[in-house]
Amino acid sequence: MKNLFLFALLLVFSVSCDEDNQDIIRLENSDLNGSWYNGSELDEGSTLYRFTYTFNLDGTFEGVSTFRDAETNELLGYDYKVSGDYELSRDSLTFFPTKQFYIAAGTPAYVPALEDLDIRDISERQAVGYKITENKSLLTIDFPPCGPTENCIDKINYSRLED
Repeated sequence: MKNLFLFALLLVFSVSCDEDNQDIIRLENSDLNGSWYNGSELDEGSTLYRFTYTFNLDGTFEGVSTFRDAETNELLGYDYKVSGDYELSRDSLTFFPTKQFYIAAGTPAYVPALEDLDIRDISERQAVGYKITENKSLLTIDFPPCGPTENCIDKINYSRLED
C-alpha cells in the first residue's frame, strides 16, 4: 500500500512538471525575435529619443536608449543600456538582466559613446505581460500593477524594426 501511494504521488508530480514546461515557448517558434523600438520627439522636435529592444534566438536581449538629431538622424548619444537573458511563456515575458549601463549623476542627458556609461552587475527578474499584434509588427508590454504611491508604467507599445 505504501509503495502504491508513493507511485501515485510521483505520478502526480511528474504530470504537474510536464504541464509547467508546456507553458514555456521555444524561442525559435516565437514572433518576438528581432528588434523593437519606441520613440518620441524632444526639445520641440529637434531631438529624437528611441528605446530599442533586441531579442535573440539564443535567449539573450539588449535594450538601448539613443538620442538622434531630428533633421540629420545623426547619433548624438546614449543614456541607458541593459542586457541579459529572457524567457517566454504563453502569456508572459520574463527578463533576467545581468548588466546595466547608465548615466552617472551630474552628467549631461546623454553621453556620446556607450563606453561612457557607468556599468553595474544586476540580478533582477521582471515578468511582464506581452502581446504581438498588427500582423506581427506591434509589441505591447503590459507591466504589472504597483502600489498607490509609486510612479508606474501601464503599457508600452514597440514597433518592429525592419532590417
